[in-house]
Amino acid sequence: MSDKPDRYHLLKSLINNKIWLLFSMKKIFVFAILIAVISCSKSQPPQIDFFKENVVIDILKDRVNVTGIYYMKNLTNIDKRVTFYYPFPVDSLHAYPDIILIDYPFDKDTAGIYFDLSIPARQADSFKVLYQQKLTKRQCRYITLTTRQWQRPIKFASFTVIAPEFLKLNINYPVSGKETINDTVFYYIRLKNFFPGADLKIKW
Repeated sequence: MSDKPDRYHLLKSLINNKIWLLFSMKKIFVFAILIAVISCSKSQPPQIDFFKENVVIDILKDRVNVTGIYYMKNLTNIDKRVTFYYPFPVDSLHAYPDIILIDYPFDKDTAGIYFDLSIPARQADSFKVLYQQKLTKRQCRYITLTTRQWQRPIKFASFTVIAPEFLKLNINYPVSGKETINDTVFYYIRLKNFFPGADLKIKW
Protein backbone atom coordinates (compact mmCIF):
# COMPACT_ATOMS: atom_id res chain seq x y z
CA MET A 1 0.00 0.00 0.00
CA SER A 2 1.28 3.45 -0.90
CA ASP A 3 0.45 6.83 0.66
CA LYS A 4 1.33 9.07 -2.33
CA PRO A 5 -1.72 9.69 -4.59
CA ASP A 6 0.29 11.73 -7.13
CA ARG A 7 2.46 8.67 -7.95
CA TYR A 8 -0.40 6.36 -9.03
CA HIS A 9 -0.24 7.15 -12.74
CA LEU A 10 3.55 6.71 -12.82
CA LEU A 11 3.30 3.25 -11.26
CA LYS A 12 0.43 2.23 -13.53
CA SER A 13 2.42 3.35 -16.58
CA LEU A 14 5.36 1.17 -15.54
CA ILE A 15 3.08 -1.83 -15.25
CA ASN A 16 1.32 -1.15 -18.55
CA ASN A 17 4.69 -0.94 -20.34
CA LYS A 18 5.31 -4.52 -19.18
CA ILE A 19 8.48 -3.73 -17.26
CA TRP A 20 6.76 -5.91 -14.64
CA LEU A 21 7.11 -8.97 -16.86
CA LEU A 22 10.91 -8.86 -16.71
CA PHE A 23 10.59 -9.84 -13.07
CA SER A 24 7.49 -12.06 -13.21
CA MET A 25 8.91 -14.58 -10.71
CA LYS A 26 9.45 -11.83 -8.15
CA LYS A 27 6.68 -9.37 -8.93
CA ILE A 28 5.61 -8.73 -5.37
CA PHE A 29 9.14 -7.84 -4.28
CA VAL A 30 9.88 -5.69 -7.33
CA PHE A 31 6.71 -3.69 -6.77
CA ALA A 32 7.61 -3.26 -3.12
CA ILE A 33 10.96 -1.77 -4.14
CA LEU A 34 9.26 0.61 -6.59
CA ILE A 35 6.82 1.75 -3.93
CA ALA A 36 9.58 2.24 -1.39
CA VAL A 37 11.71 4.31 -3.79
CA ILE A 38 8.86 6.48 -5.04
CA SER A 39 6.74 6.84 -1.91
CA CYS A 40 9.13 7.00 1.02
CA SER A 41 11.51 9.74 1.94
CA LYS A 42 13.33 9.78 5.26
CA SER A 43 13.80 13.52 4.94
CA GLN A 44 10.05 14.15 5.14
CA PRO A 45 7.83 13.52 8.18
CA PRO A 46 5.09 10.92 7.63
CA GLN A 47 1.74 12.30 6.50
CA ILE A 48 -0.38 9.16 6.89
CA ASP A 49 0.05 6.77 9.81
CA PHE A 50 -0.93 3.12 9.26
CA PHE A 51 -1.39 2.25 12.94
CA LYS A 52 -3.64 -0.82 13.20
CA GLU A 53 -4.94 -3.83 11.28
CA ASN A 54 -7.40 -6.63 12.06
CA VAL A 55 -7.23 -9.59 9.68
CA VAL A 56 -9.30 -12.79 9.60
CA ILE A 57 -8.04 -15.70 7.49
CA ASP A 58 -10.63 -18.42 6.97
CA ILE A 59 -9.17 -21.62 5.53
CA LEU A 60 -11.46 -23.84 3.49
CA LYS A 61 -10.74 -27.06 1.61
CA ASP A 62 -9.07 -25.61 -1.47
CA ARG A 63 -9.32 -21.88 -0.98
CA VAL A 64 -8.96 -19.13 1.59
CA ASN A 65 -11.13 -16.16 2.55
CA VAL A 66 -9.33 -13.09 3.89
CA THR A 67 -11.04 -10.12 5.52
CA GLY A 68 -8.90 -7.19 6.63
CA ILE A 69 -9.73 -3.89 8.32
CA TYR A 70 -6.94 -1.30 8.14
CA TYR A 71 -6.73 1.90 10.19
CA MET A 72 -5.04 5.10 9.00
CA LYS A 73 -4.61 8.55 10.48
CA ASN A 74 -3.97 11.80 8.66
CA LEU A 75 -1.15 13.51 10.57
CA THR A 76 -1.40 16.78 8.66
CA ASN A 77 -3.59 19.85 9.00
CA ILE A 78 -5.17 19.42 5.57
CA ASP A 79 -7.55 16.84 4.13
CA LYS A 80 -5.78 14.10 2.19
CA ARG A 81 -6.95 11.97 -0.73
CA VAL A 82 -4.74 8.89 -0.65
CA THR A 83 -4.23 6.21 -3.28
CA PHE A 84 -3.51 2.79 -1.77
CA TYR A 85 -2.11 -0.28 -3.44
CA TYR A 86 -3.34 -3.55 -1.89
CA PRO A 87 -1.30 -6.59 -3.01
CA PHE A 88 -2.39 -10.23 -3.12
CA PRO A 89 -0.13 -13.28 -3.07
CA VAL A 90 -0.38 -14.46 -6.68
CA ASP A 91 1.97 -17.29 -7.62
CA SER A 92 2.06 -21.03 -8.29
CA LEU A 93 0.31 -21.64 -4.95
CA HIS A 94 -2.28 -18.83 -5.08
CA ALA A 95 -4.62 -17.96 -7.93
CA TYR A 96 -5.65 -14.36 -8.47
CA PRO A 97 -8.66 -13.73 -6.18
CA ASP A 98 -11.98 -14.64 -7.79
CA ILE A 99 -13.84 -12.47 -5.26
CA ILE A 100 -12.74 -8.96 -4.20
CA LEU A 101 -15.04 -6.80 -2.08
CA ILE A 102 -14.31 -3.22 -1.00
CA ASP A 103 -16.53 -0.19 -0.48
CA TYR A 104 -14.60 1.94 -2.99
CA PRO A 105 -14.11 1.80 -6.76
CA PHE A 106 -10.82 0.10 -7.58
CA ASP A 107 -8.52 -0.78 -10.48
CA LYS A 108 -6.74 -4.12 -10.85
CA ASP A 109 -3.31 -5.17 -11.97
CA THR A 110 -1.72 -8.62 -12.06
CA ALA A 111 -1.09 -8.77 -8.32
CA GLY A 112 -3.34 -6.31 -6.52
CA ILE A 113 -5.78 -3.40 -6.61
CA TYR A 114 -5.63 0.41 -6.41
CA PHE A 115 -8.23 2.59 -4.71
CA ASP A 116 -8.60 6.08 -3.23
CA LEU A 117 -9.52 7.05 0.31
CA SER A 118 -10.16 10.57 1.61
CA ILE A 119 -9.02 11.22 5.18
CA PRO A 120 -9.87 14.52 6.91
CA ALA A 121 -7.14 16.56 8.59
CA ARG A 122 -5.96 15.10 11.90
CA GLN A 123 -8.59 12.36 11.69
CA ALA A 124 -8.44 8.57 11.61
CA ASP A 125 -10.32 6.40 9.15
CA SER A 126 -10.39 2.76 8.07
CA PHE A 127 -11.16 0.59 5.09
CA LYS A 128 -12.15 -3.05 4.73
CA VAL A 129 -11.05 -5.51 2.06
CA LEU A 130 -12.41 -9.02 1.56
CA TYR A 131 -10.99 -11.43 -0.98
CA GLN A 132 -11.19 -15.13 -1.77
CA GLN A 133 -8.61 -17.09 -3.75
CA LYS A 134 -8.10 -20.68 -4.78
CA LEU A 135 -5.10 -22.64 -3.48
CA THR A 136 -3.16 -25.30 -5.38
CA LYS A 137 -1.52 -26.82 -2.29
CA ARG A 138 -2.24 -27.17 1.42
CA GLN A 139 -0.76 -23.83 2.33
CA CYS A 140 -1.43 -20.11 2.01
CA ARG A 141 0.33 -16.81 2.53
CA TYR A 142 -0.86 -13.40 3.66
CA ILE A 143 1.36 -10.49 2.63
CA THR A 144 2.66 -8.47 5.57
CA LEU A 145 6.11 -7.42 4.31
CA THR A 146 4.70 -4.38 2.53
CA THR A 147 4.17 -2.94 6.01
CA ARG A 148 7.88 -2.15 6.07
CA GLN A 149 7.40 0.41 3.28
CA TRP A 150 5.83 2.71 5.88
CA GLN A 151 9.24 2.70 7.65
CA ARG A 152 7.67 2.39 11.08
CA PRO A 153 5.89 -0.35 13.03
CA ILE A 154 2.14 -0.79 13.19
CA LYS A 155 1.07 -0.15 16.78
CA PHE A 156 -1.20 -3.20 16.86
CA ALA A 157 -1.81 -6.07 14.44
CA SER A 158 -4.41 -8.75 15.02
CA PHE A 159 -4.66 -11.95 12.95
CA THR A 160 -7.31 -14.61 13.47
CA VAL A 161 -6.87 -17.85 11.54
CA ILE A 162 -9.96 -20.06 11.28
CA ALA A 163 -9.79 -23.70 10.17
CA PRO A 164 -11.68 -26.99 10.55
CA GLU A 165 -10.51 -28.93 13.59
CA PHE A 166 -9.18 -31.84 11.50
CA LEU A 167 -6.61 -29.56 9.84
CA LYS A 168 -3.41 -29.32 11.88
CA LEU A 169 -1.97 -25.92 11.14
CA ASN A 170 1.65 -24.86 11.10
CA ILE A 171 1.85 -21.06 11.43
CA ASN A 172 5.13 -19.14 11.21
CA TYR A 173 3.90 -16.39 13.58
CA PRO A 174 3.56 -16.93 17.34
CA VAL A 175 0.02 -17.91 18.32
CA SER A 176 -1.22 -16.03 21.39
CA GLY A 177 -4.07 -18.45 22.02
CA LYS A 178 -6.66 -20.68 20.38
CA GLU A 179 -10.12 -22.07 21.02
CA THR A 180 -12.38 -24.68 19.42
CA ILE A 181 -16.03 -23.92 18.69
CA ASN A 182 -18.24 -26.51 16.96
CA ASP A 183 -15.35 -28.38 15.30
CA THR A 184 -13.74 -25.14 14.17
CA VAL A 185 -10.46 -23.88 15.61
CA PHE A 186 -9.68 -20.18 16.02
CA TYR A 187 -5.99 -19.28 16.25
CA TYR A 188 -5.28 -15.81 17.65
CA ILE A 189 -2.15 -13.84 16.82
CA ARG A 190 -1.75 -10.49 18.59
CA LEU A 191 1.29 -8.32 17.90
CA LYS A 192 2.30 -4.89 19.19
CA ASN A 193 4.74 -2.59 17.38
CA PHE A 194 4.51 -4.93 14.41
CA PHE A 195 7.37 -4.58 11.90
CA PRO A 196 7.36 -7.94 10.08
CA GLY A 197 10.41 -9.80 8.86
CA ALA A 198 8.34 -12.33 6.89
CA ASP A 199 4.89 -12.78 5.40
CA LEU A 200 2.35 -14.76 7.42
CA LYS A 201 2.51 -18.36 6.16
CA ILE A 202 0.15 -21.19 7.06
CA LYS A 203 0.53 -24.88 6.16
CA TRP A 204 -1.60 -27.94 6.98
